[in-house]
Amino acid sequence: MKVYTLIKSHLLVTLVLVMASCSDPGFVYSEFASLDSLEIEMPKDYLQFTSWSNYVDQDRNILVEYGLNSKSDLVIHQIDFISGKYRDPIIIEREGPEGHNSTDVSVFFKSNDSIYLFPAARQHFYLFGGDGRKIDRYPYNSSDYSRYYRAGYYSNAILNEGELIIPVVNDIRYDDPLYFSKTVPIKYYDFEQSRFDRQISYPNYVFGNLVPSSYTGPTVSKYDRSSFLINYRFSDSLYIWNFESEEMTSLYCGSEYFGSPKLLQSYPDQAKELEYKILEVDFEQSFRNDDKLYRIVAHLSDQKFREVPVFEIIDRGYRVMSLIELDLNTQELSYYKLPIAKYFVFDGSFLYAGGVSIREEGDLTFRRFYRYSLN
Repeated sequence: MKVYTLIKSHLLVTLVLVMASCSDPGFVYSEFASLDSLEIEMPKDYLQFTSWSNYVDQDRNILVEYGLNSKSDLVIHQIDFISGKYRDPIIIEREGPEGHNSTDVSVFFKSNDSIYLFPAARQHFYLFGGDGRKIDRYPYNSSDYSRYYRAGYYSNAILNEGELIIPVVNDIRYDDPLYFSKTVPIKYYDFEQSRFDRQISYPNYVFGNLVPSSYTGPTVSKYDRSSFLINYRFSDSLYIWNFESEEMTSLYCGSEYFGSPKLLQSYPDQAKELEYKILEVDFEQSFRNDDKLYRIVAHLSDQKFREVPVFEIIDRGYRVMSLIELDLNTQELSYYKLPIAKYFVFDGSFLYAGGVSIREEGDLTFRRFYRYSLN
């Protein structure tokens, strides 16, 4: 049975290059060292609508793809890009003593046998084993009803010396003019005390402004042993929080050619929110890989398309994706074109991007990923 196909085809670069480039003659995209395409056979019970995470297992960065099936049971798939296979799925029922008991849930893997589940709109979270059995339940015990918040499709957390650092949300209304000053985006959960004990505020410059609700939550990821990386979708800077000194530093990691982040003075209605999501730059995720920071960004291929109706922008593919690379040694920024994709996993010297394109062959279904060799 065909499980894994690696297509060495530098001609696939044309798939990326057909996207319109920024019109400013001073802006130049760099090129990846190489590009391959691979197809991985999908399981029979694959899901149409998923969120994702990732974790390191024996020096391999594993893609975690998860969602609810027709019975609202949580189905967790894992992709090992080295073997080119899906691992056996983990299924957690919605109801019962071993269930997640929620209409939605976010996932964070500490390891392949320690999986944290964050039910939506609940004042507790769980630890499950790799066999799908519930190990423990943790109450937030939060006076302001803070709970885990997933920004977009990606979920993650940081474990550090008996504490779990997570992005959070509470019940402050998103249209409250003081939203950013009334709420905090990140909290430390102390397992010994069974409550939040520390928190990290938003950057001061956003106070008094607003953004659509899906842009408010950060993502967090490891930076080094003493700090972690914070990515805000509305900011062209990345933030580094030091565990020991509890100090924040920032690094510029954007491009004026992708558009400047836009903060609003009033909360948008439904039509304006859609317009915002199509027209404005979106810094989706960021990760550290060796001595470089990488940032996934969605943006208009040319700012002249701001005058085009939003549905035409979608139909004509004027909204594209790019990768920003920040060299921590030289502070030099480089930019690369990416295909429209949902999953982005750095594994060694490669970036795997995909999750959108599938192909059927008989009774088999394959998911396509692009494998980029990083410079």
